[in-house]
Amino acid sequence: MILEHVVLPVIPGHEPAFLSAFELARPLISCQPGFVDLELRRGVERPHEFLLLVRWESVTAHEDGFRTSPEYLEWKALLHHFYDPFPDVSHFALEPLAVEAAAAIAVTTLDEVRAGVDALDRQIIDLVAQRQQYVARAGELKRGQPRDAVRAPARVEEVVAKVRAQAEVAGASQTVVEATYRAMIGAFIELELGIHGG
Repeated sequence: MILEHVVLPVIPGHEPAFLSAFELARPLISCQPGFVDLELRRGVERPHEFLLLVRWESVTAHEDGFRTSPEYLEWKALLHHFYDPFPDVSHFALEPLAVEAAAAIAVTTLDEVRAGVDALDRQIIDLVAQRQQYVARAGELKRGQPRDAVRAPARVEEVVAKVRAQAEVAGASQTVVEATYRAMIGAFIELELGIHGG
């Protein structure tokens, strides 16, 4: 798995239009073979700049797949006119460096272990909050559909299969990851049902 990294310099004053166009463009990339997920973050010092992070199964999935697809032509038409100058694209490996992988082993006290876990928990909570925003929006978009559209068992199994595969690559326990995701998905389904109102 690899990470596509792009800083998008949007023409100042065009940020709202860009964000609207990006939401229209998002399905064009998310449907691609080899696409995993993406994040779009806004700059603090330069709010007209946006950081796009896309996880792909391989560079080939991005370069030879998406960039040669009909959907990429639509993506270009929706987004590329917002950039000045045109951004550079880079790819990064997602496998942890040896020094990162060894960080937990290097600690020598229980307090250091707990501090490391607490730091990771803060990152996890931030990501859960982001995921919740998407779940809430899904509940809104599914209003008028039956409750089974919220429970979506086939989608649940698709997500679980995907995260198990990612866990294997990352060196995480597939059993722990699956149990964690099933619990989280179950809680989010209840949240989404409340928003859905069905």
